[in-house]
Amino acid sequence: MRRVTLVRWAGGERRLSADAYPLSIGGGESDIPLQKTPDRVAFIGLEQGHPFIQPVAGGAPVWHNNQLLERSAWLKSGDQLQIGAELIQWQVRGDQVIVSVGEAAPLAPPATGCMKGCPCSR
Repeated sequence: MRRVTLVRWAGGERRLSADAYPLSIGGGESDIPLQKTPDRVAFIGLEQGHPFIQPVAGGAPVWHNNQLLERSAWLKSGDQLQIGAELIQWQVRGDQVIVSVGEAAPLAPPATGCMKGCPCSR
């Protein structure tokens, strides 16, 4: 079985074979390009066919499933990586790995008033 990795971002799509690993994430000529991050921030490697992510020491913070990535972590289908305002989704579908790069949804406070029991006197 030979997996194909499809990397999709606003600027296009790229097909990579398993021989292309490790994949770089970040700006410049990275395999997984980020528009708002000029430097490489992480690499995705394979260990016995299983993908893992490794942050670059001193690079921008990388969040893996909402936890700060401080060392290598395994990747599985449905995982998300956030670097600044950009979100990377990792999906495995049969013999294809689909890596989608997009904008992370900004967090905003709730539009409603106070919660029940709030001491603010409203």
